[in-house]
Amino acid sequence: ELRMKVEIHEIEERKNQHRNDLMENHTKSFKEMKDYYNQITRESLELIKVLRERLQDIKDTIKKNEEIIENLAKEMLQF
Repeated sequence: ELRMKVEIHEIEERKNQHRNDLMENHTKSFKEMKDYYNQITRESLELIKVLRERLQDIKDTIKKNEEIIENLAKEMLQF
């Protein structure tokens, strides 16, 4: 009877330790995954910012070029 209780207690201890190990591993893995995806999100947002700035630069250049073309066309019509 006592031996059986001791064995049951040992099994429960191993079970509890195993459960705790699983929870700890899960927490660690979840944090690593969260950090990884947060990094990807930050990098993506930075890339979006840079590309928006480039797009605005391109739009500004197009507008300037259109004004130059318009002025040149006016000059050509005067001749």
